[in-house]
Amino acid sequence: MRARRSRAFTLIEILAVILIFALIAGVMLPRLGLVGTQALRDSGAALAATLDFARERGQATGRAHRVVIDFAGASFWIEERPPRPPLDPTLAWAELDELPLVAPRSEGPEFVRLPGEAGPGQRLDSGCSFVSIESERESLTDGLGAIAFEPDGSAAAATIRLARGEEASVTVEVAPFADPTLVSFDAP
Repeated sequence: MRARRSRAFTLIEILAVILIFALIAGVMLPRLGLVGTQALRDSGAALAATLDFARERGQATGRAHRVVIDFAGASFWIEERPPRPPLDPTLAWAELDELPLVAPRSEGPEFVRLPGEAGPGQRLDSGCSFVSIESERESLTDGLGAIAFEPDGSAAAATIRLARGEEASVTVEVAPFADPTLVSFDAP
């Protein structure tokens, strides 16, 4: 006589499948929570790299640079002060009755965006936003802000805060001298 085989799963087979799903969930679920915080860390690192690049480029070219931060657009870009035009050699200083004691005014824009890849700017990763820019003189939470670097690389010390909702935040600290920009992650 033939033994009938049931089409149902055994208890051991069901437990094995549950164990496999539990292992997969145990590995994947924590990573899903880190996707948002990783985007925030990446945005902070990109901003810090841009700030360091602007400082170094200013030192290399001998011109002032700044990183402009757009709170509403969640973006940032580099601008430079163009070189001043040469003074007009035809000025007849000897013909003046008085020697002016003010520097000649330069014509042209104060700052212009960099040409090429560094100029168009970068957007923060999806869901990330600027919270504030704080320095000794002021604190900004909206509009446009800028971190300016002098031709020697010096800048006013500043702290830039980025966040992704209420999850976590990143602090980017700009040192006043040629020190590297620091990025720290603040978990909730």
